[in-house]
Amino acid sequence: MPMLAGRLDTTAALIEAGKAQTVLVSGDGNGTSGDEIAAMTQYLIERGVPRDRIVEDPYGVCTYDSIVRASEKFGIERALVVTQRFHLSRSLALCGAIGIDAAGVEAECDCRRITLAKNLAREWLLSEPKAILDLALRPRPAVG
Repeated sequence: MPMLAGRLDTTAALIEAGKAQTVLVSGDGNGTSGDEIAAMTQYLIERGVPRDRIVEDPYGVCTYDSIVRASEKFGIERALVVTQRFHLSRSLALCGAIGIDAAGVEAECDCRRITLAKNLAREWLLSEPKAILDLALRPRPAVG
């Protein structure tokens, strides 16, 4: 997927440049599309990221859960968040609300315009309102 490839390529470049030490890959390890974590880990290794610098979280099924788990399970206090522009402000706002000092790194996307438009609409109509509700109503998830 071009969007995910852009994020992972940017992450690998940050590691290679010495701007990041460790990568937390977070997603659904048992999703309908397969093991996202294994696929991301393999992709990063193929781009030169040492395996011992990749930390896997197969229970980060949404951005909120990923960020809470980053803080509570993995002890992350400072982070670089790598994602596309349309997703970056929500991710950084959630990090701040959870207590992670985060900076954003915009990843490129060799995506079709329709894909970008769909994702932007999804962000505005679904993801941002969900993030507000998550912060207001959800207890922090138990970390596994």
